[in-house]
Amino acid sequence: PAWDPLGQLLCFPYGEKMRHGISTPRYFAALFKRGEWESPQLYRGHTQRVSIARFAPLVFGAAGNVAEASVVFAMASQDGVVSVWLSSHPAPLAVLADLVDDNCSITDVSWAPDGSALAFASG
Repeated sequence: PAWDPLGQLLCFPYGEKMRHGISTPRYFAALFKRGEWESPQLYRGHTQRVSIARFAPLVFGAAGNVAEASVVFAMASQDGVVSVWLSSHPAPLAVLADLVDDNCSITDVSWAPDGSALAFASG
């Protein structure tokens, strides 16, 4: 799990195996707001288990207004795809595919201290 730079959002990567032959697997990250643990916002789109989620160190919005702030985060998964999201938007800002060989998955991502670059590790 990862906390946003303001300490107001907590993101959990998630992936669920099919429990039955007719089940549909679900792969997403769940974003919880502090104090609102019952109703997370779900960010979907990967075809395999989301393995990592990391927030950029940037905050967007009016200074001092935490309730209206938006943050950027990246999710990576075992499908070798990285997606970049804005917490206030339901669709990804960017989807980066074909980053690794077919038999590799992305195991970690890290933002530059100023948020200008995103690096990933695979294995």
